[in-house]
Amino acid sequence: MTPARPDVSKDLPPAVVDRTRRSAGSAVVLSELLRRFGGDLLSVANTFDADRQVSGLAVYDSLNDQDDVCGSVLLAVGSDVASPASIELVTAMTQRGAAAVVFRTSGPAPIDLVTAADDVGAVLLVAPVEATWVHLATMLRVSISAGPQDAIGGVALGDLFGFANALAEEVGGSVTVEDEYFRLMAYSSVTDDIDEPRKQTILGRHVPDRFLKVLQRKGVLQQLAHDDDVVAVEAVREAGLRARLAVGVRAGGELLGFIWVADQGHPLHSDAATALRRAAQAAALHIMHYRRSQRAESEIHRELLQEVLEGRGSADVTAAQIGLHREVDYVVLAVEAADATTLTDRLLRAVELYCSMFTNRAQCTNVGTRVYAVIPGLRDAEEMRRFSVGGAKRIEEALHVGVRIAYSAHRGGAERLAELRREADRAMRVLLHREDADVAGLEDVRAEATVLELLDVMRQRPHLQVGKLRELVDLEYERSAPMLRTLRAYIDHFGDVAAASQAMVVHPNTFRYRLRRAVALLDVDLTHPEERLVLALQLRLDPRAQRLEPA
Repeated sequence: MTPARPDVSKDLPPAVVDRTRRSAGSAVVLSELLRRFGGDLLSVANTFDADRQVSGLAVYDSLNDQDDVCGSVLLAVGSDVASPASIELVTAMTQRGAAAVVFRTSGPAPIDLVTAADDVGAVLLVAPVEATWVHLATMLRVSISAGPQDAIGGVALGDLFGFANALAEEVGGSVTVEDEYFRLMAYSSVTDDIDEPRKQTILGRHVPDRFLKVLQRKGVLQQLAHDDDVVAVEAVREAGLRARLAVGVRAGGELLGFIWVADQGHPLHSDAATALRRAAQAAALHIMHYRRSQRAESEIHRELLQEVLEGRGSADVTAAQIGLHREVDYVVLAVEAADATTLTDRLLRAVELYCSMFTNRAQCTNVGTRVYAVIPGLRDAEEMRRFSVGGAKRIEEALHVGVRIAYSAHRGGAERLAELRREADRAMRVLLHREDADVAGLEDVRAEATVLELLDVMRQRPHLQVGKLRELVDLEYERSAPMLRTLRAYIDHFGDVAAASQAMVVHPNTFRYRLRRAVALLDVDLTHPEERLVLALQLRLDPRAQRLEPA
């Protein structure tokens, strides 16, 4: 038996709430839910009403009144089962209509909690501490939603693999179900006689670009995007592409994905197109149920990844819960849209899509408007740069807006992810100050990143800004700005008057005249290394000293 681990529920995000609800008519009774779930992972600690209706899942949020728990199984994330507060929680949530409350514990539920649950008519469920909250949430959500049967082979809604297998038998071909970005969601059982596009799609979890380009040239993708009917695709022998049928799956006018049916070395059944047309209607329900369960799981997953990247809680334990390991080398990428109006969700999906084309082990989340990707398998700085440049190009094409991508200087295991995120952030800060680059690793811009941090220190300590430059700064703008820019250009170009004057777009003689005036006014020795360094830093704090602005 696996030894009980210490309870780390307090380290999990309490504010992740799945607000998905199902209608009362499709709710599952508690006894059936427990049967589907299995007693080894979830058991009842008190007497209970076996016919109680369960219609959703909620996660305890200590900062929210949570009036929306009616009919839900509530996960008591962050709650200590042995604390008196657990009795208050069970009482309050039951009064608000919660169908049951789940605690994790290494042993039986405390007797006073069981008694209190009986007194208020609550259902008290317990799970072992080695079961993660993420796993419990996913299993409960699937168990709650796997109820109704559809018209394709009696497959439970949301079971896309069962749906694909049932449809494959009906049409006599191999089936893949993809989302609107051609990412693989499910496929029918693989036979030995499948063509290369299907094989590569299954292996890569995404339709390879070269096959998408073939389909685009033939106009197939355009038809699927705008036509609700089944599209017949002729074989393209030079691409290894066999004949296919395809149809878009829509709900309320929204494109949810595609179903593809390929022959397996013999013609499809004569009524395959009719069956596929009918299946597209059922598939919409399947995909929506599938997305519903995946979305809630993804939200919890992203919250946990945020914790790891921000260095909150027990990083090692949280990282292990979401499949990040100490022995794997990861790189952290930071991605930001140039247009502040770009929705973060759209940017996050675009980053996830690009990363999924490289590896199915990448993980993405956002902190504010900035999206982070944790990528395994990038071997060196050159490969990091190629991946980032390719990502910037793909994401810009998808969103029609410029993006900046910064990446960490190093690679490391799960325990270093917070450090690697800080490295990516430092590189991103430099990109946000520059107009000549959209992609950079910290190693590329370390000097600039260091200067920006030194300037932060100087801003926080005003006495470091005091010096000879103050005389010039205190002059009125028309007199001070040209001399400030001249000084900065001279220092930045190592005393090369020709290069400095060219950068300022002034004649060299005009540059020399201004430099002499500035040096005389300040009584500064530009040959003195320390004095020159202090001047260079102080000049960067004044917006009038931008060296490339024409004077």
